[in-house]
Amino acid sequence: SLANGLSWLATLQKQSGDLRGALQTFQDELQMRYALCERDRLNMRARYLLAISHSQVGLFHRFLGHGARAREHFGRMNELASELAVHDPDNSDWRRELAFSQHLLGELQYLEATSDEATRTLAESERLFLALAEADATNRERQLDVVSLHCTCSEERYAAGEVEAALAFADRSIARLELISNDDQEDRDLGAAWTRVLIARGRALTALNRAEEAMKDWERGLAIFESLFVENPDLEFRSLRVMLLICLERDREAEMLLDVLIEGGFRDDLFVRFMADSDLPAAKAFASEPVSVRAESERELESDPNP
Repeated sequence: SLANGLSWLATLQKQSGDLRGALQTFQDELQMRYALCERDRLNMRARYLLAISHSQVGLFHRFLGHGARAREHFGRMNELASELAVHDPDNSDWRRELAFSQHLLGELQYLEATSDEATRTLAESERLFLALAEADATNRERQLDVVSLHCTCSEERYAAGEVEAALAFADRSIARLELISNDDQEDRDLGAAWTRVLIARGRALTALNRAEEAMKDWERGLAIFESLFVENPDLEFRSLRVMLLICLERDREAEMLLDVLIEGGFRDDLFVRFMADSDLPAAKAFASEPVSVRAESERELESDPNP
């Protein structure tokens, strides 16, 4: 229970901008999870929660742009999830954690320009996610897992220059979203999924000289975003709005919001990749910014050892 409380506290610290405090709390939670696993080595539930903790710490490092550290935690998460899946192949939660770890590793691989490796890892994640979604077709979370994975595949294929394949993955995401969308106007998970997919689809359409369709997708994405995330969206959600504003060539608004992300220490690798591909000078400057000139709090975090 205390470890669970630390996880929630770290999330709140991150959202409030206390990055150093969040990292320390995440590390405290992770050390506590290891202690629990050592105390009862046959407790598979404890190992499952340890895998989740590694994913949270890895995502936090990715939030800060620490790709190498994120990979370490995602790799450990993958090892734990693989052991759990072998121990009980019928446990859908454990198989989902294995699929998610493959997804996270595949994202990092394509960002590191190891395209063949990324394609293989994402394909394995897709196989696992699709099996879980088909086995529980009414489970919205399982369907959103597939949507997110296909969106990553679209981005990875776009980066590799395979624009038709990128568009196909985006269309598959949209088709699944349309099946699970409901009338709940406050559903932020769905809203974020729609926004990210429409960004990816618009970029593929633009590369195929279908700019008018792309603009419609981006305008739709911005309308969805603004209907859901008006009240203090956290930095990850704000980054989606920056991307949409850049796509729509609303450069001044994008620059103002980008300043907010910089002040908050946000440097997610996926976002940096998008900024590097942008024609906006401020975005390119953000993407090329060396570690030495980042915020003081982020430089301090990079000196902290992993537990």
